Amino acid sequence: MKRLAVIAALTLFLGGNSLALAAAKKPGQAPRLRGPQVNAKKIGARAHELTTRVNNDEKAGKLSKDQAKALRDSLKSIVSQITSDVRQNQGGDLTKSQAGELNRQLEESSKAITASEK
Repeated sequence: MKRLAVIAALTLFLGGNSLALAAAKKPGQAPRLRGPQVNAKKIGARAHELTTRVNNDEKAGKLSKDQAKALRDSLKSIVSQITSDVRQNQGGDLTKSQAGELNRQLEESSKAITASEK
């Protein structure tokens, strides 16, 4: 009986952890992640913030339509890479090198947005 309870508990624990990703609602929106993906969530949230910034700057006339589209496409690529890396890690968090590369790309995007605003 104890063995059955342990097996059931392990099955629930492992099964729950395998459901790591859910699709994002809108392009450029940070993917909704479940589980211990701390780096992935932070980086996804940062990409979402930058996408919001691009949208607001386009509406305010600080960015042209073409500039905004190019920046959004770049950010969509980063969000896709987050999803791909998490899947590659079988639902686990991003590795330090993956997180570092994504943060570098986001920093370049942030600088590009700032440069385009002027």
